[in-house]
Amino acid sequence: MIEFEQLIQQQVSGEKYRPAKTRELARKLQISQKDYPAFRRTVKNMIDSGKLAEIRGNRIVVPPKMVTLIGVLSRTKSGRAFVKPDDGSDNIEIDRYHDLGGIDGDKVEVRLTGKQGKELRVGEIIKIVEARTTQIVGTYQHSRYATFVKPDDRRLKVTVSVSPPKGMTVTDGAKVVVLLTPADDPRIQLNGKIIEVLGMPGDPGVDVLSIIHQFKLPTSFPRAVISEAEAIPKAIPTDEIARRHDYRNTVVFTIDPEDAKDHDDAVSLEATTSGYRLGVHIADVSYYVHEHSHLDKEARTRTASAYLVDRVLPMLPERLSNDLCSLRENEDRLTMSAIIELDKNGRVVGQQLEESIIRSRAKLSYEQVQSFLDSGQGFEQNKEIASTLRLMEELAQKLITNRMQSGSIDFEVAEYKIELDDKGWATRILRRERKMSNRIIEEFMLLANKTVASVLLAKNIPVLYRVHPSPNPEKLTSFINFAANFGHRVSFGLPPQPKFIADFISGLRGKDEQEILNELLIRSMQKAYYQPENIGHFGLAFASYLHFTSPIRRYPDLIVHRILRQVLRGEYNAAKGAALKSSLTRTGKHCSEQEIVIMQAERETLAIKQAEFLSRQLGEVYDGVISGMLGFGFFVRIVDVGAEGMVRLSTLDDDYYTADLEKFEVIGKRSRRSLRLGDKVKVQVVRVSLESGEIDLKLVEDTRPTKRRSKMIQTPGTRTRTMQTPRKRRRR
Repeated sequence: MIEFEQLIQQQVSGEKYRPAKTRELARKLQISQKDYPAFRRTVKNMIDSGKLAEIRGNRIVVPPKMVTLIGVLSRTKSGRAFVKPDDGSDNIEIDRYHDLGGIDGDKVEVRLTGKQGKELRVGEIIKIVEARTTQIVGTYQHSRYATFVKPDDRRLKVTVSVSPPKGMTVTDGAKVVVLLTPADDPRIQLNGKIIEVLGMPGDPGVDVLSIIHQFKLPTSFPRAVISEAEAIPKAIPTDEIARRHDYRNTVVFTIDPEDAKDHDDAVSLEATTSGYRLGVHIADVSYYVHEHSHLDKEARTRTASAYLVDRVLPMLPERLSNDLCSLRENEDRLTMSAIIELDKNGRVVGQQLEESIIRSRAKLSYEQVQSFLDSGQGFEQNKEIASTLRLMEELAQKLITNRMQSGSIDFEVAEYKIELDDKGWATRILRRERKMSNRIIEEFMLLANKTVASVLLAKNIPVLYRVHPSPNPEKLTSFINFAANFGHRVSFGLPPQPKFIADFISGLRGKDEQEILNELLIRSMQKAYYQPENIGHFGLAFASYLHFTSPIRRYPDLIVHRILRQVLRGEYNAAKGAALKSSLTRTGKHCSEQEIVIMQAERETLAIKQAEFLSRQLGEVYDGVISGMLGFGFFVRIVDVGAEGMVRLSTLDDDYYTADLEKFEVIGKRSRRSLRLGDKVKVQVVRVSLESGEIDLKLVEDTRPTKRRSKMIQTPGTRTRTMQTPRKRRRR
């Protein structure tokens, strides 16, 4: 091995050496056929260790002095590969011939090879540092000559070669889970072993189960975790009650979605001579889940509960999430409370953070509360709750006004709920409305999170903040140039100011382009994440912010509760602070990364059910908005369903259309009819592929008024559906 390495180094370092493939190099060095396998392994090891490099055409060279970066690989649905460097610098696009077969999520080492245009850096992967994707989900296919699995993830453009599984019955076309194993050339084919058969496509729950396995989300708790949860006594010790602030005689209640099982926040509100006293009471999960316990380690791994379209994958076992830590009606529950004093204008004038105990008076739903706010009916037998709800509406209106005046950005983002039958088939899709009942809770939770952050910041206590950086000015400039196509002359300031962005969004309300400009502006912003360094929250225009209000379903909230408990009990000291600082960075990074995984899984399950619903609506006509452009067609988002489908230019038979991607429009050659991003249209569902999730649409009518408009394309015998329902709480 060592001898081969020395021979190779001498050969490739010579002045007359021309880059050669491994086989050519072996011939030059007169390596026998018997020794060739060992020689090839030596070359591969030298490439992996960085002693050699592989360039275009699989030719071997000595690596020149070069800039390399470590980062995480991600792929688009079209197969393009990018690496996000760990140092936070801009993404690097990867040459598709030099990606080493890396899979989405792998940690890789990249050599920079140049630039594409003025900004985009280009590189090639020289080493897979850590293969984070160890298993995939796909469709089992059997032929006369081979058995393989076609990955569900369309970003993987290769198949996985598998052996017929032993001890398992697997049918051609079944969904399976495959454990990946090393392959000779991962750019062409992966190798793997089937470890689980999920079932046939179309079987109840198999579609969602496939996504759960694709994103490696846990479906059950380890035995040690369940045992630890079951061993927790239900009775609250008398001495624990005695040391807490007692709010059991205060009018406290929960407001949640109608089908909610866990209730981790309750609210109270009283009028005072100077304004209001708001109580936000959060389930004290930290009392039951101790640091380094089995429950704690599992919660950290999961990071958050995943709310999929047909099920919830909870962060904590039901014994805690639906029982001991759920603020059930008429039952004593331990809480952490933020008591906030506000003046008559809704401005904070004081606060107190406390360990507490409550007894919820009622379990209310958003629908129930909204009905009361609209009609004044529904709580005739409970005037205390009725008067409190009116007071909450009054305070929430003032909090909203104050927040908007301070520059907080309030995006209107459409959300959808899917109703399923007992077999898991999508039967109805409802677009959620954001109403005052939702906004009351949203405003109170935002205020509580902000209050806890400001208190801990003032005390210089290390904690995990929820931060949102200022947008990249270059991305905002691109958005401003696009908005100009709609007649908007925009300036967000240098550096960008949230107030200017908030005012722009407010001015869009009611306009045809509101939805598409909202969405593109969100894409121009950076993502919020967790870290111990406070840089503020740009989108909310808060100087400090953290997550305190959902410790049942978010691990960062549980950490905040633990730190707050130490402070309130006088147990915090400088030594604990130093230990905290070293661990919070790692925990924040893990929680931020896992949050993205969960959100992707939630979106994927929603998307497959949207496609499933539309597969039963072939021929139906819906209102839509043009949401994207490609050279051969444009995407339309169906307003009532939320799904995106493709209208191919070849299906527009009233003219010959071409796409102008710089102006985000397609134009008819003869009629000069123009269809632009953001235009409202009517489309007919013509084809849905449940395997790929692709939806093909046909343009039926362009509803955007324009002088250049030609005769509409009409399809007889069609109708339009409209569905609405209240909306759930949003992430921040």
